[in-house]
Amino acid sequence: MVGPLEGIKVLDFGMEGVGPWAASLLGFLGANVVKVERPQGDTQWGQQPFQNGFPIGYTCWNMSKRSIVLDLKVPSGRAALKPLVQEADVVMANLRPGKMANIGMGYEVVKALNPRIIYGSCPGWGNQGPMADLPFADPQSQAFSGFASLNGDPGGKPELFRHSYHLDLVTATFFTSTILLGLLSRERTGRGQEVGCSHLASSINVHISRMAEYWTTGQVPGPLGSASGSTAPHQVFLCQDKRYLAVGVETQEQWQGLCKALGQPDLLEDPRFTTNVDRVEHRDALAQVLQGCFIAKPARWWAIQLERNSVPYGYPYDFETLRNHAQVLENRLIEYMDIPHQGMVYVGGVPWRFSESPATLYAAPRPGQHTEEVLSLGWKAFGNHAEGPPGERKGLEAIAYGQRPLAGLKVVEVAQGLCGPYTGLLLAEAGAHVIKVEPPSGDYSRQFAPRGKDGASSVFRLLNRNKEGKVMDLATEEGRRALHSLLGDADIFIEDWGPGKAEEMGLGYEDLRRSNPRLVYCAISPFGEKGPFAQRPGSELVVQAMAEYWASLGEVGGPPLRVGADVANLSTSVMAFLGTLAALFHRARRGRGQRVAVSMLGTLLTYREAAWSVLSGPDTWDGTFTSAYTSPRNHGFLVGDRRLYLAMGQRTDWVALLRDLGLEKDAEAIAEGLQAHRGALHYVLKDEVFKSRSYDEVLNIFRRHDANAVPLNGLKDVLEHPQTAVLDIVDTLEDPQAGPMKALRPPWTGPWPRASLTPAPELPRA
Repeated sequence: MVGPLEGIKVLDFGMEGVGPWAASLLGFLGANVVKVERPQGDTQWGQQPFQNGFPIGYTCWNMSKRSIVLDLKVPSGRAALKPLVQEADVVMANLRPGKMANIGMGYEVVKALNPRIIYGSCPGWGNQGPMADLPFADPQSQAFSGFASLNGDPGGKPELFRHSYHLDLVTATFFTSTILLGLLSRERTGRGQEVGCSHLASSINVHISRMAEYWTTGQVPGPLGSASGSTAPHQVFLCQDKRYLAVGVETQEQWQGLCKALGQPDLLEDPRFTTNVDRVEHRDALAQVLQGCFIAKPARWWAIQLERNSVPYGYPYDFETLRNHAQVLENRLIEYMDIPHQGMVYVGGVPWRFSESPATLYAAPRPGQHTEEVLSLGWKAFGNHAEGPPGERKGLEAIAYGQRPLAGLKVVEVAQGLCGPYTGLLLAEAGAHVIKVEPPSGDYSRQFAPRGKDGASSVFRLLNRNKEGKVMDLATEEGRRALHSLLGDADIFIEDWGPGKAEEMGLGYEDLRRSNPRLVYCAISPFGEKGPFAQRPGSELVVQAMAEYWASLGEVGGPPLRVGADVANLSTSVMAFLGTLAALFHRARRGRGQRVAVSMLGTLLTYREAAWSVLSGPDTWDGTFTSAYTSPRNHGFLVGDRRLYLAMGQRTDWVALLRDLGLEKDAEAIAEGLQAHRGALHYVLKDEVFKSRSYDEVLNIFRRHDANAVPLNGLKDVLEHPQTAVLDIVDTLEDPQAGPMKALRPPWTGPWPRASLTPAPELPRA
């Protein structure tokens, strides 16, 4: 069996992280991907560390593809590429606006050669706006999008995530999903099209649950250490043996279980802690009480009690633990790959498990490794899988050009919390009719903080708009029969019950496919469906801690912190969305559905693969990927009353810039220090350097020297910035219960209209 995108031909013009990894995701899914590189190579090519003389970052972000080198600035290079373009399904790049046109690969040129092409672009800032032509990468995105403003010590300064590529890879996943929407639209309309997204819009979408807090309360969220903005208790605690435990209570039942595990039943009667909203309001007081309990016994004792009472918990793991952990090994969440030109390298495993068309991973190429083969054989260089499946395609009904790609499809979602519901929302935005099925007590995220004017959770409302609501009691035979009937003509089913639960209710994939063989069944779990943790409950913090995300924040050796955005849940939502679209495409070609499974731990470990790769066997301990484990915290620089993210660009004359800042005396010594840290100023400079300079002055000096300078925005700042306004991703929904509400739109664009906004379903009153 081959992947769901068998036969799809992709030309990848991407650079750095976003474009190359987006194309690799297509390769994992079975597409035939050719990376088209300029003679001087991808900018990743010069980035340390190296292994056997080859850059490791390039390797981990260019798996499952072939590489050719062509100079597209000369006619002979463009002529050599032309036959590949004429037969391609996808052309994709993440370059700045106009760069593809400069090398003769703009949309109109490509469309003239191949009218059925899906042409995808993902510029950093978007295609327009005051900052569209500026450089953009993960650190700039962290700073500008508000991501960094949510990280750090409680009430402290914003902090950049040191392993600076999480937002790159979430954006890549959105970009690949956008390509899939284009391919699905072409399957249904017969027409090629131009689609796109942007790094900034994708990064802002990662904060959607935190946006709900800001829009409801008017208070700009800041760092909470390891705590959550919407649930409590949900943070790390220090135990008697000086080990930390991450504890993640997200439901009332888990709160009751925690009180029992701690031997503190009186906490259930404390009016400060009655409901989740109460506990969030009194988070600090509750944490103080609980810390007094945890410090009295070692971590292992508490782990036993928490597991007995079904309370999500976990240890902050490091790489040495993860690479040998049974949960990781049994689910193949980290792979140890033999790269012929480089040796053995750790990379993230493929994040989905397809029942009919398995995703695959194969070694990254050397630059230009396949130039002669691909230019002489064309797409036939990929052998038997170059043409895709034969036969008539009946898996999706035709639609008119301009309709949204998933128009007419029926989705049934029984998932609760953040992850599954956001997947459902993305499907609704893409045109599907989503039916949300809740138990009589409602989705537990209805209890998340904060509450709006109507007393309902604003997080729930934001993630569950554009859905029809139904209530079914699946604890009863009648409820299970009703759901089975509802799924009889569904196209997609989303559940997060955990391994084996669906089968116990007679609602597993094998049960459902007998009456609906076209069903795409998406199963989401915290840790994967095999291994010792398969049945364990998870939470946002617990998964972050186990995935080593804590190691990229805070002081080395200090208390573990969490990423302030809900990245475990919402990044997995996007990965589940992509896997579901791929399974739909497979159905469009083959006529049958399949089951696709994704886990939160698997998604985060896949995203963290550059950390694993550089620990495989680097030639030297150089470069920011290795130093990220031990580097100083990056809070940006205080300039006037605002913070700026500042770093030297690749073409910056560092000495000239430093002299413009008034550092003539030390310019050469500072530049030497910067060279060792790839232009990362926070290693060598302090805030005091900028005391005599205004914010605008420093901003202009850096931009004049083609260096990186962007504000460290809070959520309010980024939402009000002119560059964000150009992206047009913030809308207003008229909710009859809650009144006017803000809504965050997904980052993609295509030749189809947006979905009309409708409010989240109300839970019927007893």
